[in-house]
Amino acid sequence: MFTLSWRGYGLLGLMPPLLAALLASMFSSGGIDSTSFVKNFQITLALLSIAIWFVGKRLNGDAEYDDAQHTFMNLRLQNAGFIYITLLLLSLVFSK
Repeated sequence: MFTLSWRGYGLLGLMPPLLAALLASMFSSGGIDSTSFVKNFQITLALLSIAIWFVGKRLNGDAEYDDAQHTFMNLRLQNAGFIYITLLLLSLVFSK
């Protein structure tokens, strides 16, 4: 069973792709299937993923997994940034 869970400010781990989609749609010249949207989404997701890593590192410090106060789906908040960067790189490698 899949559940969405967080502790502390861990819900911020969900914000980068949502905020990236919002910003990309605001600054794109076409619809969501246009190349300008995809490029804007990729750039903003990369920047927001780096930002969420810094925010998570600042909030959690050097806490271990079980001691971290701010988690998203049982991962420390700063690890959400790595997951988004990995997914972004995979989409760049396997895109047309």
